[in-house]
Amino acid sequence: MVLSFSTNPYNNYYAANSKEFISLDKAAKQDIRPETRYDLLPGNADSFAADLEKYSKQYGYGFLLNIPTMRQIDATDANVFIYTNQIHMLETWNRVTDENVAINANEIWGARDWTRGAINNKQIAEMTATRGEIGTAQAVTLIGRKKFLERWKSTILSHQVMQLLTPEAQIAIKINKKKYQWTDPLSEETIDDGRSLLNEVLKLMRPDVQTNVYAELAKIKSIKPVDHAFNIIKWHSAMESKRISIEYKVPGAYHESQYIMDYLDASLTVEVKSFKAEVNIIRNRYLRGNPDGWNASYIAGEIIKTYNNMFEDGTWNREIGEKDQIIALTTKLTEMQAKFDKQIASFATQAAIKENPKDPAPKTDTRRSKKEHYTVEAWRLIKKEDTVSVKGKNYFWCTGDHWSGGEKHNGMYADHKTCDHDSWRKTVDDKRAARIA
Repeated sequence: MVLSFSTNPYNNYYAANSKEFISLDKAAKQDIRPETRYDLLPGNADSFAADLEKYSKQYGYGFLLNIPTMRQIDATDANVFIYTNQIHMLETWNRVTDENVAINANEIWGARDWTRGAINNKQIAEMTATRGEIGTAQAVTLIGRKKFLERWKSTILSHQVMQLLTPEAQIAIKINKKKYQWTDPLSEETIDDGRSLLNEVLKLMRPDVQTNVYAELAKIKSIKPVDHAFNIIKWHSAMESKRISIEYKVPGAYHESQYIMDYLDASLTVEVKSFKAEVNIIRNRYLRGNPDGWNASYIAGEIIKTYNNMFEDGTWNREIGEKDQIIALTTKLTEMQAKFDKQIASFATQAAIKENPKDPAPKTDTRRSKKEHYTVEAWRLIKKEDTVSVKGKNYFWCTGDHWSGGEKHNGMYADHKTCDHDSWRKTVDDKRAARIA
């Protein structure tokens, strides 16, 4: 018999010995094969949480990730409880306490008396008629089915948390197994409570929320439109995602006014004259006391509308193109000046040789900056994506030292990645040395 009309089969009740239950339980436990397994490192916390959140929706245990901190008895039925003031385990950092988790574990497996229950030797309570879980002829009631589903999904959660960990991480977690293991007094089987196990993992992966938030605040200031090929919508999504992440971890740590200023300042890095003019109007209005009461959502909406309008009428691409042309002209002028300087140096050298014919000719420096300057096309100096394809050839944004127009650039599209730059440089230098020899 089913408990709900959900399209997710894991939200329906099946007898433990039914084919449906056995098949679903096997799929959620034995057949689960995560693509990535994580060590208990702070750097893995966000990815681990994202994977677990994905599984929670697929296997129907998302409600377990919310930890109620208050409980009251339903006025119409003393065996029905209403749980409120929930804290999400994955969306917050270090706000759920050990006591919160222990009380809720006792609600699922133990006495349901809104206490922590036994600290050691936790005993699983049988479902009883007194608590409304068993009816006539030992039939499982709706309350009992709900309890069965909670216990089943708790075991799915615990199993999948372990599967997301490396073998070394699993060993480290099992040291504290008394905090999450419950024992069935009839069969002496041990069961892992999913919330309690997850709590132990998160305490190790998220040891210092303040340090993490300081790092996140520094990262959000480095998110610029240029990193998203000047697509303001994509850049906005990156900013909002990071802001929400910080708010989940430490509510109020990133004040809205500071976010607005970071957002406006980053918007002004876009080299589109008309767009910058519109952003400056908004910025100046905000700095003059914000008389209109604009919040972050309104300001972001105005900036996105400005971008969309300019993109549709062609202003955006035209002015971005003008900036590219300016860079190209500047590069060309630099090249011409370098050639002119080279000619003057050549004339001076020839004159010196005529005056002192016995003196050997001055040695020439083989560095590219002293030779006729090699100049790349202007587009190669402007980052839009990590990899771009031009005329069927892939170019990679390399931050190693490259030369163009007699100047060194630590950022240029090349035929190699940054990680391969040293090897590429050695090959070039070896070839140059061979030619000189």
